Amino acid sequence: MIHGCASIKKPVSVHHESGGLSRKPFGVWRSAIALPTCSTCSSYKGHLTYATCLTYCQSMPPGVERRTPNAEHRTLNGECQTPNAIQWVTGKAGEWLQGTDENGDPIVFPFTTTSSPFRTLTRIEPAPTLSIVAEPHSIASKRKTELAVKEMAVTCGFASDCDYRITILDSPPPGKGLGSSSVDLASALLAIKHHRNLDVSEATLFQIMCRVERSDFLFRPELIIATNPVAGSFSAVGNAPRCVLVAWDTAPAEHVDTEAVRHLDLARRRFSRDYKELCSLMQSNDPAALFHASTRSAELNDQLLPKTGLSLAGRLADDFHALGIVAAHTGTYLGIVFPSSADQALLTSIRKKLVKELSVEPLLFEVGV
Repeated sequence: MIHGCASIKKPVSVHHESGGLSRKPFGVWRSAIALPTCSTCSSYKGHLTYATCLTYCQSMPPGVERRTPNAEHRTLNGECQTPNAIQWVTGKAGEWLQGTDENGDPIVFPFTTTSSPFRTLTRIEPAPTLSIVAEPHSIASKRKTELAVKEMAVTCGFASDCDYRITILDSPPPGKGLGSSSVDLASALLAIKHHRNLDVSEATLFQIMCRVERSDFLFRPELIIATNPVAGSFSAVGNAPRCVLVAWDTAPAEHVDTEAVRHLDLARRRFSRDYKELCSLMQSNDPAALFHASTRSAELNDQLLPKTGLSLAGRLADDFHALGIVAAHTGTYLGIVFPSSADQALLTSIRKKLVKELSVEPLLFEVGV
């Protein structure tokens, strides 16, 4: 059974920064020709934009290990420090596919990334009481993260010994389809798991997350995972092909409340035949089939949650011989996928087209290992 609103005609809730519910014209995503850096260690203060991210992605070898106690992070006031700050998950950029299965239940294939401009770092330390420290844009997920930690404590038997200060830095912006809440939850749970040396499975961690809210499975970014975020279940369907995603925010001043659009699960049922075929393609582990499925799923979703620029993305994908399109099905991000072998000249050309046609500065994500 799907837990959500009963009406499929309920309008999509899209929140403008001013607090009202509105649909604003497409805006300009911030550009950062010169990134602000720390004078001490020269690390960036903020998220990597296209040009910097391109260099960053190309310099990182496949499968690089980021779970290091010496990983750099910055404090909430911008000062650079290094102790015990770890990047546990790299997040996602939309979904390969989001639809319904043969029973009408939601099925989601998160487009998990192995390299992202959003480098979420987590630190855990003993404290008098449990507290979650996050940056202003992550305030909404603080309560969810605290609930997940308490649920984990009960599940794993340390409810009377759960006094930690967990600091989470540089989470993706919420309401964009980048899995910001799931990144925070997964980061906190993994930090505790390793801090306490717990023998707890990824399946249990995912179930804990889904008890708090509908979550993304982010623990195995090298795989394609089919999930039911309501039941908290998942299955691996194959390896994610190596590729590069050039993605942008189609509505920078807006965010989509995932909980407010649960009615889309019901609306997607009318495409049940399409999703049955697309799910079969996702199970094939054939790259051409995978990207056909992701493109078609983005097109179906556009009938429910329209995005400015989808038709242009399709045209650019054809012109530049891209693999396909990936969309955030409950968010504002949209992207074009290229082979991992795509050279810098091609990626620079697609960036210039997006800047010219849509006035956006895209970001670069890597997928697969």
